[in-house]
Amino acid sequence: MPAGTAPTKPARAAEEDRVLVFGCGGRRLALGLRHVAGLVEAGRPVPVPLAPDFVVGLLDRRGSVLAVLDLSRLLGHEGGPVAPFVVRLAAPWDHVALRVAEPVRLVPPADREGAEILDPNALLALAQSALPAGRI
Repeated sequence: MPAGTAPTKPARAAEEDRVLVFGCGGRRLALGLRHVAGLVEAGRPVPVPLAPDFVVGLLDRRGSVLAVLDLSRLLGHEGGPVAPFVVRLAAPWDHVALRVAEPVRLVPPADREGAEILDPNALLALAQSALPAGRI
């Protein structure tokens, strides 16, 4: 390596370090980009009768049905202003989308300080524990 050249990470590793940062109940939260399949227009989810208040409903996107969960309510906060889109999680959670508060930004590792990094496994375990029966 030439003198004065900093070592670089492979492109994939650098991409995995980036996070999507958003607000939720006055908190600054983040999801690793590797857990995000994309942003989807929120549309009008179809309500699910007798579902807990954090279940916004079901959304049909190009033949795929997404369970839309309100992240604020799931974490025990009051609902508030939300983004006009939902965050679709990546496989194996790609049937779930999260309704989050604005602003939503993609940031490099240096800018994520102060944001709590969310674990999708823990979020969905929390959601499943609150459901009377069935799975998401």
